[in-house]
Amino acid sequence: MAEWIIFEDLPFTIIEGCFKSMIKRALKIKVVSADIIQRDILQKYSQIHDNIRQELQASSKLAFTLDI
Repeated sequence: MAEWIIFEDLPFTIIEGCFKSMIKRALKIKVVSADIIQRDILQKYSQIHDNIRQELQASSKLAFTLDI
């Protein structure tokens, strides 16, 4: 669910209200709150950020290009 919210650029609160009850009835699964989704997204961001930082520190050269 977190990936869907990230890729579609939706607010965390999209899963509250009628969406939450619709998913519960249709899929018979427990839908988490917006706070849990936000926490998951921030953890994913932190992991990706750390991976990028490690890759940049490990490389000896870095090149940027721009198309203008």
